[in-house]
Amino acid sequence: MNTHKMFYRWVLIGFISTLAWLPEVVGQVEIRTPSKAKKTTPTPTATATPPATTGKSSAQNTLPPPTVASCSAEADTSKYGFEKADDLFWVAQKEGDSQAITAVSQSTRGQAKVGCYALALLVELLSGHPNKSKGEAYVDFAQSAPPQTNVPADLENAQIKVWVFVPKEAAGPAKTPNGLQVFVEDEGYKREYGSWFKLQGENGEDYTGRWVPITLMPSKKAPLRGFMAQDFEPKKIAKVGVKIAAADGSKAEFRGFIYVDGVDW
Repeated sequence: MNTHKMFYRWVLIGFISTLAWLPEVVGQVEIRTPSKAKKTTPTPTATATPPATTGKSSAQNTLPPPTVASCSAEADTSKYGFEKADDLFWVAQKEGDSQAITAVSQSTRGQAKVGCYALALLVELLSGHPNKSKGEAYVDFAQSAPPQTNVPADLENAQIKVWVFVPKEAAGPAKTPNGLQVFVEDEGYKREYGSWFKLQGENGEDYTGRWVPITLMPSKKAPLRGFMAQDFEPKKIAKVGVKIAAADGSKAEFRGFIYVDGVDW
C-alpha cells in the first residue's frame, strides 16, 4: 500500500507542475480562428476623359448656311433643288486638272436657299496644285434631265442661274480672290464658261457667307471674262455644272464645304 501511495503522490505532483507552466506556453502560441473575409470597396482607377467632340473634320471650321427652322420641299420648283437624297445625280469631276471638289452630298435639312435641302460640295482648293487649283461638279442630262427637257437640250439664250453659298474662309486673298463660274457642255464635249464671279469685289464687296446667284446664258459668243470652246453648240447641251477656282498667282488654300441650290433656267 505504501508503494501505491507513493506512486499516486508522484502523479499528483506532476499534474500540479504541468498546470503551473501551461499558461505560459499557451501565451506564446498564436491561436488562429477562421474569420469571415472583409468586404472591401475597390479603389477607383483614374480614367482619361476623352476630349470634347467638336464636330470638326479635316475640313476647316467653316460657317454653313443658316438653318431655316421650317421649310417646304414643295416650295422648290427649280430644275435642280436637291430635295431628294436618292435623286442626287450631280458628281464631282474626277479627271484632269479640275479635281478640287472631292465629294457631293445632300446638305443638312434647312440649309437651303429654296426648299429644305441644297447640294453640299466638299472642297480641297490648293492654288498652284496641278489637279486641285480648281474643281467642278456637274449633272449629266443623260443621267438626270429635268422634266420636259429634251436631251441634248436647247439652252441657247436661256439664262441659267445657280445659287451658291461660300463661307468666308473660301474667299481667298483680297487682291487675288477665288471665283465661281457656271458652265455647260454640249454633246460634243465642248464647253462654255460664264463670267468669272469674284468672291470679293473690286471695291471690297464680300460675297461670302450668304447666298449669291451666278449665271450663264449659253450662246455662240463667249461671255465677258468667260470662255467658249471653238464650235461650241448651245442648242445641244448635255451637262450643266459649277466651278470654283483659285485666281492666277494666288496662294489660296481652302478645305471645307460650299453649297449649291436652286439651279434653274
